[in-house]
Parts: sequence; structure tokens; C-alpha cells
Amino acid sequence: MTFSLVDPVTDYNPQPVRTIGDSAQLVTSGTLAATTSTGIKTLYGGSYIWAYQFTGTSPQLILEALGPDGTTYIQVGTTATATGSQGVVLGNNAIVRLRNGSGSNAINSLSSSLT
Repeated sequence: MTFSLVDPVTDYNPQPVRTIGDSAQLVTSGTLAATTSTGIKTLYGGSYIWAYQFTGTSPQLILEALGPDGTTYIQVGTTATATGSQGVVLGNNAIVRLRNGSGSNAINSLSSSLT
């Protein structure tokens, strides 16, 4: 039997803060995909804090992850209607995006992160 030891100092590799939208605008019913240019095409599975700041009239900011069918996005967490944060859980290799759930109002000055 062979055992390998994990050095908690040198083998620990946490993901950095991942930003989705930096002073972005989400048009009515629009989406903002996380891409390789934003640094978060896919994420490790686990628990995250989703933090968000934005302005707008009756905003409805929604975090979504691509579902198992590879086509449909599924809401993660609850709809954000004001600046704040919430805990979310993502599966391994999650592909995420933000969606404006409002059918009539834009979301402005949007900054969002997953840590």
C-alpha cells in the first residue's frame, strides 16, 4: 500500500476571486456570460459567496449555471433585488452567467464576484 501525504501549505490551491461584470450594464432580460476573458469559464465545485452591487429600478439579478443537458441554464441561489451577498453551491466545472430577470428595466453599474 502506498500513501501520499498532502502538504497543506504547498498543495493548497484556492481559486481566486472571480469577477462577473465590472461596472457592466445588463439590458432588459439580458445575460452576461462568464467567459475566459473574465477568468471564470468554469469553476471548481463547492460553496461560494456571491457578492453583487448594482443600481436600477426594480432590478432582478439572477445567477445561473449551465444545466446537465448542456443547453439550459438553471438559477443558483435566490434572485437579488438589492446590493448584497449570498451563499451558493456549484457543481464541478460549472459554467455560470448573470441574467436580468426584469422584463422592463435595465441593471446598471453591475459588479459581481464569486469567492
